Amino acid sequence: MEKLNVICVDDQREVLSAVLKDLAPLTQWLNVEDCESADEALDLMDELDAEGEFIAWWYQTT
Repeated sequence: MEKLNVICVDDQREVLSAVLKDLAPLTQWLNVEDCESADEALDLMDELDAEGEFIAWWYQTT
């Protein structure tokens, strides 16, 4: 089974670090990437798409 790609995006490094720590036990099933801006995330999505990779989607605002 292929791993799902998950991109975590937050402009606050401490929040992003906490999310990455929470997801760490799931790295057997997930490739977790982190970005500090929407532009960085969009670039990463383009890279993954060009490689034929899929991205798991979940969106949350605060």
